[in-house]
Amino acid sequence: MVIRTVKEQDIHSVALIHRAALAGTPASRLGPDYVEALYRWFIRQPNHEGLVAVEDGQVAGVITLTYDLVRTQKLFTKALGVQTILGMARLFFTGRIRISDIVHRYVFEQSVHKISRPYVTIQTLAVAQSRRRQGVGKRLVSQMLRILQKHNTRTLFVDTRQTNIGAIRFYTSLGFRRVRRVADSLIFSKNLVSQRLRVDDRDTPAKFPGI
Repeated sequence: MVIRTVKEQDIHSVALIHRAALAGTPASRLGPDYVEALYRWFIRQPNHEGLVAVEDGQVAGVITLTYDLVRTQKLFTKALGVQTILGMARLFFTGRIRISDIVHRYVFEQSVHKISRPYVTIQTLAVAQSRRRQGVGKRLVSQMLRILQKHNTRTLFVDTRQTNIGAIRFYTSLGFRRVRRVADSLIFSKNLVSQRLRVDDRDTPAKFPGI
């Protein structure tokens, strides 16, 4: 298995994996074209990192990270804000998304502004259904942590829904600790200064569904 930077040629496969693994998220509900536009925008941003796991020529998983979530939110709103608002309105009026989903996400995004900047965070982590529980997610996170240590990043954050028990166990197993609950999400952090990741490069099966 090869872990490398996301390329334009990966976008379609990455979008399919994203929508299958994160089907309940607003981005996935907005459709394949929106998700592809989202990743295409991501890989062009200088304050982003994006990696894919590739085996036998097929994308098995993807992870994306931003070095400053607040700045990313502002740039994203400027680039895709109108498309996002129109899409969310369509989902709401067709009953495919609840107002509580929109409110919870808004509250979460406003709350992270209070955390010390730059807010370095994993934005997405998704693994193809046929490759889950095979260590793909662990290898993607491990490689991303290596990159961050070279950048002298002090702390990495990630959020997940509090109902996503598999993801919670997965991040906890990698040394992340819960720091805050915001709306229906939990925020976890990993101190990259005091803690060094014990990297295991073998493709050890993971025990957490969906990762």
